[in-house]
Amino acid sequence: MADLVPPIAVSEIVVGIFSTLLIHPEGCGIATTVRNGDHLQDKIPDSGELHKKNLSELAQRIFSLDPIEASIAMAAINSSLNINGQSSKK
Repeated sequence: MADLVPPIAVSEIVVGIFSTLLIHPEGCGIATTVRNGDHLQDKIPDSGELHKKNLSELAQRIFSLDPIEASIAMAAINSSLNINGQSSKK
């Protein structure tokens, strides 16, 4: 599935306690924020550099062992499912 995500520029990523939001010019996606235990980890991988990545690059991290990174990847995949009102089913 991650291979089908288009390389659209990312505008914003917000990692919250319960949800992760990813916004791009064509839409947005949300995913559950997966955590280790009862708190978020101290550092988000590539923090401060994620806005330079595109949807496809972020989606490739879906199998990351880092739960926050995988949450961001899932939000990227979800955001690509209905770009411009077109279903991903073809």
